[in-house]
Amino acid sequence: MPDHLETSLTSDKPRALVQMATGSGKTFTAITQVYRLLKHAGARRILFLVDTKNLGEQAEQEFMAFIPNDDNRKFTELYNVQRLTSPASQTTARSSSPRSSACTPRSRARN
Repeated sequence: MPDHLETSLTSDKPRALVQMATGSGKTFTAITQVYRLLKHAGARRILFLVDTKNLGEQAEQEFMAFIPNDDNRKFTELYNVQRLTSPASQTTARSSSPRSSACTPRSRARN
């Protein structure tokens, strides 16, 4: 599945549908692609949308545990991840600061 997504993105077709069975690694696949978009494609902010609070909490935990193959640091050491909790948080997410709203990973300022 990720190969088809890569082909879509490299062909300048930024929309793709990922359809996978329950328990087949959809969140891991999504986090891997989020990392690649942030690191290699210049994405500044990505919205990771879920339909229940429980899935949002699970996704946040997976973002915090993810370690990319090309870096020994955790995803959250490289990028900010924060879960949206209220409309007030959404206003913060739209600001120009290097913060993000969850699950909306954004690039941290590079030293």
